[in-house]
Amino acid sequence: MNRDYKFIAHARTDIPALIAEVRRLRADADQSRRTARDFQEQAKKAGDECDRLRTALAIADSAVYCENLHHAKKDQHKSGETCPVENRYRAILEE
Repeated sequence: MNRDYKFIAHARTDIPALIAEVRRLRADADQSRRTARDFQEQAKKAGDECDRLRTALAIADSAVYCENLHHAKKDQHKSGETCPVENRYRAILEE
């Protein structure tokens, strides 16, 4: 019986404390889910930006290489043939 009385006496403070702890933990879990979602969105944006920069670099590299190729093989380009390097980069950009 003594145990029952102790349980009842402590229940008035223990139960509200437990409920408060559950609420706090739920709020923390909700915040963690929001933070994870934000990080996923930022990672997606960063990936998109990397793709954009890779494309820009490929275009710039292609332009420099083709310019050098034009100087080295002016006759080929003047005859209307397409530049093989330019074709390669176009294929990369289309992937």
